Amino acid sequence: MEDFFLILFEKSLESTKTQKKKNTHSHARTNIHIQAFVLPFYNVFLNSHGITAAQLGLLAALRPAIGAPAAAGISALADRTGRHRAVLATCFTLAALGRLAVPLEPGNFPWQLGLALATEVVAAPVSVIADAAVVAAAPTEDG
Repeated sequence: MEDFFLILFEKSLESTKTQKKKNTHSHARTNIHIQAFVLPFYNVFLNSHGITAAQLGLLAALRPAIGAPAAAGISALADRTGRHRAVLATCFTLAALGRLAVPLEPGNFPWQLGLALATEVVAAPVSVIADAAVVAAAPTEDG
């Protein structure tokens, strides 16, 4: 099961590396790949290593509670500093590393809780900042 997750992560990250044109949109696409292809199996993987249904429920409930304020705060920081690309790249890299760390201690609930919360803090702003970059790059009515 661990190999399955690692292969999915590697393929998702590999697709970003092989793109000819690097831009902020590739980060968002890779983040969506991870969410779409790996995260549905996250609970199954953790449950198979001894994490209980109640603990999985706690992990699932805390993610949005942490992610929403983190997305707003980190996105505001990117806006205030004007360093959208740097913040986006940092958040994306840290989120990917956090997701890759899941199999290191799959049956250790405190590890998984801390990892899930830390990863959510840095993963939540990725799509918000990428969307802001798309809007900023769009042509205006003036030209």
